[in-house]
Amino acid sequence: MNKDITLEDLGYEEREETTSTCCIKSYINYNTMQIIYFDYDKQIDIDKCIMTIDLLQAIYNKCKDLGWLDE
Repeated sequence: MNKDITLEDLGYEEREETTSTCCIKSYINYNTMQIIYFDYDKQIDIDKCIMTIDLLQAIYNKCKDLGWLDE
């Protein structure tokens, strides 16, 4: 398992959130139309989720980037 894998490596692109005040960042994979939201209250909402180990690792790495695991 590649511990440095990112959401971008898995085909996700960061979305510009202009109408939502609930999330810090969101990412979309246009191939699967799956959207991942990282909310201000440290929740992760995954639309149409099929979880793989690589996706789980990428989400973990994004949580580290957001500073959620430093507390």
